[in-house]
Amino acid sequence: MKRLVQLLLVILTAIADLTIIIIDAIIFMKRLIWNKWIIINWYKLMFSFYLKRDGEFNKSLRIDILAMAVMSPRGVDKYLKNLEERRSQAHFLTL
Repeated sequence: MKRLVQLLLVILTAIADLTIIIIDAIIFMKRLIWNKWIIINWYKLMFSFYLKRDGEFNKSLRIDILAMAVMSPRGVDKYLKNLEERRSQAHFLTL
């Protein structure tokens, strides 16, 4: 009986660990797909076609840390250069 309880405890612990790993993988995939691709490309598109008078404070010009967390170092450099370019354009257009 004692061995059965220990076996069940080991099985439940393994299931809990596996659940945590799966949840982490889902969060990573969400960041990879949503933050890195959809949101960043949407902000670029929105900036290209639509810029209000207060464009310098548009949320598309904020740094997205969650997207940067799943990018390669080269991707981060590319993202920051593009963001800097869009911020410069917004500053110039709002003068």
